[in-house]
Amino acid sequence: MCALVLAHTLQGERTRVFILAGQSNMQGCGVVERDHQKHYNGGKGNLLWAMKHSESRDQMGHLKNDSGFWTRRADVSISYKQKDQIRKGPLTIGYTGFGGSSHFGPELQFGHRIGDALAEPVLLIKTAWGGKSLMNDFRPPSAGGTVGPYYQQMLAEIHEALDALQTPYELSAFIWMQGWNDMTDEAARGEYASNLQHLAKDVRTDLGAPELPFIVGELGNGGHDASRNMRLFREAQRSGTEGITNSIFVETHTFARPAEDSPNTGHLHHWCGNAESYFLIGDALAEGALQLIDPASEGDFRTFTDISGKQIEARILATHVASVDLEKRDGHIFEAVSLDRFSRADQNYVRRIHALSEKAAPSFKIKKGQIFGYGHIRTNKVDKAIYGGGYTMYSAVWPLVETYPGNRFQTGLLHTWMFAQYDPSIDTQGMYSCIEGGLGWWRDTRFATETPKFIMGGVALKFSEWANGPVNSMYGTTHFITKI
Repeated sequence: MCALVLAHTLQGERTRVFILAGQSNMQGCGVVERDHQKHYNGGKGNLLWAMKHSESRDQMGHLKNDSGFWTRRADVSISYKQKDQIRKGPLTIGYTGFGGSSHFGPELQFGHRIGDALAEPVLLIKTAWGGKSLMNDFRPPSAGGTVGPYYQQMLAEIHEALDALQTPYELSAFIWMQGWNDMTDEAARGEYASNLQHLAKDVRTDLGAPELPFIVGELGNGGHDASRNMRLFREAQRSGTEGITNSIFVETHTFARPAEDSPNTGHLHHWCGNAESYFLIGDALAEGALQLIDPASEGDFRTFTDISGKQIEARILATHVASVDLEKRDGHIFEAVSLDRFSRADQNYVRRIHALSEKAAPSFKIKKGQIFGYGHIRTNKVDKAIYGGGYTMYSAVWPLVETYPGNRFQTGLLHTWMFAQYDPSIDTQGMYSCIEGGLGWWRDTRFATETPKFIMGGVALKFSEWANGPVNSMYGTTHFITKI
């Protein structure tokens, strides 16, 4: 069952058209719900599983509505000719060669990303067949030889879908996801870069769009540990794309997931049916398309439209989760302007810039491990004639990490070590050798807190004993001094 959302399209409004073409991985083999223990690995890696357990689960919430039904977007429609039947309707799961709603392809997240980024209605024309090569089946006319029958059929399906449109339209991008059959053939690999360039030239000519953005998805099956033939083919894809104007090559090999964590463990050629893989492929292809048709840049002036229809010329100075800092052409600066004040297209534009800036920034994941180190700030010894005893210590507190990592995390802020000066003739074994401590997050604290604790205690040689208060430590403890 599905729920209909965003069901508003104005008659006569321009439609942005995206063509998704290729072979079986563009058709889509991402498993939605099937969970047969033998044939689908008990459901591991299907879309339902991915929405709960995959690394991308936090990005997938929009795929279902609050009632638990698969989302349908009427502002993003799709046209896909399966055999002799044209399937048309709002974007949702199921537009694949399998029929029904058992699978999905890159079009699902591609459509969501594009729909979120653009204010106009969107049409995805999907035209793809499994087991087809560019050298023969899709062979473009300018490559010479016999024109591929599926090149001709692809163009026929595109024109059929465009002719059925009842509104003005703009061809926005051509997305190509294909290559397995060419990868397995040495001759096809050798001429793939050239054939890809001919494909772009001829598609643009036949559609009357000489600068149509051309996006090529990498044959990323197998991930980093790819075969020699796969690596050679990827280089052919990349070099071919670089010879095409207004194009972009989209890497996908990082989206491969282990076969044992996928529904179809033996189907490497179909990404093992892994739903997260197909979701991420669609997301990356959409980002590639958006980079060509609507490049996001903080420094560029552009027209922003608020919800009342008023327009201002401004550029982005900084983005935040739910707001943006803007500068008008006259130099006037607006800080922390809520995104709710802008049109949906402008909101999505700002969110894209924010997402790109976060991707560019280093990201760190807390992992289990150990790292040790010290920073020393030495001080002068006090004059015994002036000072008798005691000490004063100041310690600054600053945020070290954005969120508290948990009670297995330990690090100290600037703190103090005070060493005793012993008579060389005295046996110091078993004696406290220093008093140390300060502010920090301490792993051996029984009652961990999110704010740093101040701990001072006596420590014996080689940490054989210490008195830092009630702790749960690998070393053990017997005494209590202070803990604030």
